[in-house]
Amino acid sequence: MKLTLTKQLFIVSLCTLLLPWTGCQYVREMETLVRQQQSYTLQAFTKPLAEHIKTQPGFSKTNNSETNTNSENNNQENQEAPFFAPLSSSPMVVDGYDDEWISFYESKLLRSDENATNPILKTAIFEDHLYLFLMVFDSDIQYYNPTQPLLKEHDWIRIQTKHSDYQLLTSAPGTIQVFKQGKSTQVQEISYDMSGNLQEQTQGYQVEIKIPVNLVKEGLRLEVIDRYQGQKRLFSTADKKSLPTLLIPSNELNNWLKPFQRDAWHLQVINEKGWPLLASESGSDQLNLPLITRENLGALLLNRIYRFFLESTLPVRFAHQWPLASTQLSQLNQRIPIELFINSEKSRMPFSQWYALNESNQSVLLVIQPITISEQVVGYVLATQTENALLSFTNQALRRTMNLSLATFITVVVILLGYAATLSVRIRKLKSQTEQAINEDGSITPYQPNNRSDEIGELSQSYASLLMSVKNYNEYLQSLTHKLAHEIRTPLAIVKSSLEMLDSVPKEEQPPYIERALQGNQRLANILNAMSESTQVEQMVQHADFHALNISQLINDLCLAYQQAYPDHCFTFTPLADENSSSINGNPELIAQMIDKLVDNARDFTPPNGTIEITIKADTEHCIISVVNEGSQLPEQMALQLFDSLISVRNKPEQSKDGTHLGLGLYIVRLIANAHHGSVRAFNLSQPKSVCFEVSLPSG
Repeated sequence: MKLTLTKQLFIVSLCTLLLPWTGCQYVREMETLVRQQQSYTLQAFTKPLAEHIKTQPGFSKTNNSETNTNSENNNQENQEAPFFAPLSSSPMVVDGYDDEWISFYESKLLRSDENATNPILKTAIFEDHLYLFLMVFDSDIQYYNPTQPLLKEHDWIRIQTKHSDYQLLTSAPGTIQVFKQGKSTQVQEISYDMSGNLQEQTQGYQVEIKIPVNLVKEGLRLEVIDRYQGQKRLFSTADKKSLPTLLIPSNELNNWLKPFQRDAWHLQVINEKGWPLLASESGSDQLNLPLITRENLGALLLNRIYRFFLESTLPVRFAHQWPLASTQLSQLNQRIPIELFINSEKSRMPFSQWYALNESNQSVLLVIQPITISEQVVGYVLATQTENALLSFTNQALRRTMNLSLATFITVVVILLGYAATLSVRIRKLKSQTEQAINEDGSITPYQPNNRSDEIGELSQSYASLLMSVKNYNEYLQSLTHKLAHEIRTPLAIVKSSLEMLDSVPKEEQPPYIERALQGNQRLANILNAMSESTQVEQMVQHADFHALNISQLINDLCLAYQQAYPDHCFTFTPLADENSSSINGNPELIAQMIDKLVDNARDFTPPNGTIEITIKADTEHCIISVVNEGSQLPEQMALQLFDSLISVRNKPEQSKDGTHLGLGLYIVRLIANAHHGSVRAFNLSQPKSVCFEVSLPSG
């Protein structure tokens, strides 16, 4: 697959997806810190609360009542559980139906040693009465038959108090008859202390009972005797030797704690065995989840998506699952197993832990603060707080982070794709211009470079310069045949005409024509020598021996020889002031040949009696040789091509004395300079009107 520039930049833009990930990481860390802060805040709140609770009459009265009663009934380590009944906010209608009991949780007091489904027991206290609701699972109901007074043949309910036994039975659905039997007598009598009602239902029957609290405040034991397929099944709240005390949460303690209750958290007080002491209205466990409406459906859906993204990329997991049926502990009308959270060794230490709620995909914070008297734990303050407020806070932060990150991602992608499209258009335009710059016949068409100062603009300008060089070279190649033909045709014509004249003139007149033919032949030889000289120089460079030499002394000797050989020109030489700086690593023969070519070129353009100046300068790393001659200046457009092969800017009056010049002298100069790791350039001087050829060689 071809990866275009647009696809490459799109792939690069995907790196901006790190922004949402980083945002989630930030929200994740922030949520962890907020959870820790919540835990510290709740611990700091419950610690002084526990110190004040143990001094309250409501706590002392409720806690001591159970402790003292249990001590009287059983001093064993494993005492029977008390008969716990939560407070109700309204009275119950004793009709045998469960309409008022839906919000109450099932008590675990009733149990049986047999392999049978235990009845459902719910308890409640309203003012001075204890209310019981029983659902017994029985497909074979045996009602009381007055003609068969033996209770062992019927289904009935027994309630034992400290002073009396009560038998509850009925002959049909409806009102229950209550019989009372004292502890000291076997006489039974109808009692109106209690009332009840029984109603059948598909799985058995339901019983609702109303009992005055003063009858059972010292303890009670509940038994359900069920006749099923000729067998007796017994369900009881305690064994026959025990009489569990009635444990009622304290309204006084509840009223004292009411100012400390907040919507953000939920408080409960339990004794050392885990039984609730704080009165609270029973009800369903509300997690305060937002209602879904048409207005907030979009926001809730986005929150759910963001939350799913956060959980999937940076999962938040809690090692412990919430072990209870509710996060509002006052709604559990049963013992709260404190051993599920803390062990006996740490029972006097504060405890805090976050737990996961699988049903709602949320979490809850539990803080347990022990209540101690004389270094003995007598109860606990329990505080729970769901993450609703935390979720609202983190969802807002997460929503802002995700929205900003996604907006940034989309913006970056659009900008990069737009930039890629612009680059693609410019590169395609440059490609099209380059392809159209050279015609099929090899000719160069006009090329307009891009003037922008970026890399593509510089590349376009480089193409323009390259095409101009190719154009100039093509023009030279096109004219080379004409130049060679012109250079060769003239000496050939001289030789031919001289040889023809030899046959038509007397012998004594032949010497001038012979001399002229020899000169033409010599000119042809010079042309061939000039064309092969560059090849010879290249071979010399490959086999030359380079060593340290004094460039000033070498050029000084050459200048003296030039003055003697060419007396019609004036040669001046300016050496270096510091002789130690004139040492270079080179080959004297090649250096001399390079200077010869520069001087020969200067003589061709210098008028008679003109001056040719040779100067040596030095900087920290180079030795610079300059040859300056008076005369005509260089064309500006040829300054860069002057040192190329077969390039000449001479006119006919400026030809060398032998009449032959193919433009190879300066090309040889460049070859020798490059062999010495140097460079050469030519430029015009305005005052006086002259031309300078400058060779830069590394210092030795």
